[in-house]
Amino acid sequence: MKTGMDIFLRTPEHEELHLGKVSATTDKGYNAVFEGRAFGLEGGAEVLVFYEIKYRFMQQPVRVLSVVEEKQDDDRTRITLELETTGDPFSAEGRECYRVSCYSADIKAQLGKDPELCEVLEVSATGFSILSNAEYRVGQMLQATLYHNGTPVQGTAVLQSYRAFGKKNRYGFRAVDDKRPKATLKEDLTRINLAVQREQAARLSGNR
Repeated sequence: MKTGMDIFLRTPEHEELHLGKVSATTDKGYNAVFEGRAFGLEGGAEVLVFYEIKYRFMQQPVRVLSVVEEKQDDDRTRITLELETTGDPFSAEGRECYRVSCYSADIKAQLGKDPELCEVLEVSATGFSILSNAEYRVGQMLQATLYHNGTPVQGTAVLQSYRAFGKKNRYGFRAVDDKRPKATLKEDLTRINLAVQREQAARLSGNR
């Protein structure tokens, strides 16, 4: 962990990752600064933080030792957390599988309460990218439904990246753990990824 490094904090009460920066390292862990609305966290709270190391998305359990909140002039709150690591970092990515293009695969995605069916550009075992007219924030967690061959799969995804793509935005999402009974997106991404690979191989061989 280095000073200035981006981290995401997930609290049990919010379906959203809060973006912050490491402001200092300590003997027990590190301090991190966040800006926005107050979390409502208190000392002793157990939370998860996420960050990227060597192109891998990692997660780590931490304990909040202290919270300092400062109101800013623009009504935002500057929150400084003193965090103690309570376990080793481990991969938040699950099984790895390279991304495949979904061009001509006709896979659509519907996110949150937005009725728009978005074009899915790529899919991997851990996430997917879309084109959309909607506006989302990095770190935002959304309920996602992907439609592959007309079959819906549901789950929770977190926005990791975005960039302008013509008149639309290209968003990159990563599937996260979701304990709801019908939330199988994280598991089904591998199946969809392999199915698209098989379809592409069949077309290349002239069998379709």
